[in-house]
Amino acid sequence: MKEKKELLFTQYEQKLDEFYDAVRKLSKLTVLKADFLEQTTLFRHDRSKLVIFTTDCSITGVDLYHLLLDKYKIQCEMVEKNYVLAMTSIADTKEGFDRLRDAL
Repeated sequence: MKEKKELLFTQYEQKLDEFYDAVRKLSKLTVLKADFLEQTTLFRHDRSKLVIFTTDCSITGVDLYHLLLDKYKIQCEMVEKNYVLAMTSIADTKEGFDRLRDAL
């Protein structure tokens, strides 16, 4: 990390950018994006925390949480009635982001 910090964080940002671009096309699930929060000054967006809303679909956040875990082996950090929270880090791989994207 000490020697490759710039490269690692650049690659991490690219993976996040690709993920957010891909999930814009979802028709039922909504992934919280910075442009939504820019409408208010109350919050800042931490792109590493993926908040996935189920408000516009027929499943709950709890349903999505269990589906991601049981079928796709993706462990989310937190679940609520209408959303799940997936935490990411510099250690996450492109394949991991792709698996989540494909599951959604």
